[in-house]
Amino acid sequence: MFKYSQPVFYRFSEDSTFLAKKGVEFFCNDLKTFDKDVVLFDGFCGCGVVGIEFLLSCEGKKRIQQGVFLEKNPNMISFCEMNLEQLRDELKGNIPLELYNEDFFKFIFEKKLLASKIFFLINPPYFKENIQRQPENEDRKKARFFGQEESLEKIFLKIDEISVPKKTAGIVLYRVDQEDEEFVPNLRKKLRNISIFVEGNGSKKLVDLIYFKS
Repeated sequence: MFKYSQPVFYRFSEDSTFLAKKGVEFFCNDLKTFDKDVVLFDGFCGCGVVGIEFLLSCEGKKRIQQGVFLEKNPNMISFCEMNLEQLRDELKGNIPLELYNEDFFKFIFEKKLLASKIFFLINPPYFKENIQRQPENEDRKKARFFGQEESLEKIFLKIDEISVPKKTAGIVLYRVDQEDEEFVPNLRKKLRNISIFVEGNGSKKLVDLIYFKS
């Protein structure tokens, strides 16, 4: 059983494993065009749970040439690296794994990811910036709240921007009560290179998944 290293200020929830499970289903069943040379990109990776669970479970992982994990908070990096080291042993070095301590919104995909296909699994902060609700612990705040001028919409706009010439697909998990009913229809109008769709989340009442592909 995989034993995760986590900091005291952070404990991953079942939402992470839920996202990884849905990612496996989407990648293996619906993305036949992603047949080889794919980069798995775990954005806002925290200690790496989503991407790790995906790679441990995915029957189609032979199509993946690289696993990339991105985390902005430097206080998460050492824990994620410990987990990735364990994963490297599990995968017997068959998939190169890289960890970047960088901001998703500033990450230069074109220069750092050479493959033409990227499969995203993204579990971003749940909440919009809210001074009255934010926890005092700075690391906990970074894990749960978007920073100033960051948003769920800007995640999709960033992906849309890089989806030419790269081929992209993936899933973004989000907190339903943080967006209004017109969020998805309005977002569709702004996207040029990717299409998005929402799948019913079953028993998950507070979170939902937005799928996309170019």
